[in-house]
Amino acid sequence: MSIYFVELKGTDFHHAFDQIYNTIQLMKHHIKNYHVYGRIVCTRIKIPNHKSTHQIRLERELKKLKGNLREVTIGEINILFKRTNQKASS
Repeated sequence: MSIYFVELKGTDFHHAFDQIYNTIQLMKHHIKNYHVYGRIVCTRIKIPNHKSTHQIRLERELKKLKGNLREVTIGEINILFKRTNQKASS
């Protein structure tokens, strides 16, 4: 079973790492049997090319929980939905 923590961010991209990390810490005892994934959706800014210490900490935590982190922009989400819809109609 999987759990996804999703943060929608307009501007404060780096704060999303802390928000997801803190939520995982609060729920750790309830989600220990799940694969845990983090998703950050950026609506107004580009995703930075460098990794912050907050991002690295979250990635390590998610890896321990058999999951991963992915950051996407709104444009990428539209592309993903189009691909999914095309596969479904084939």
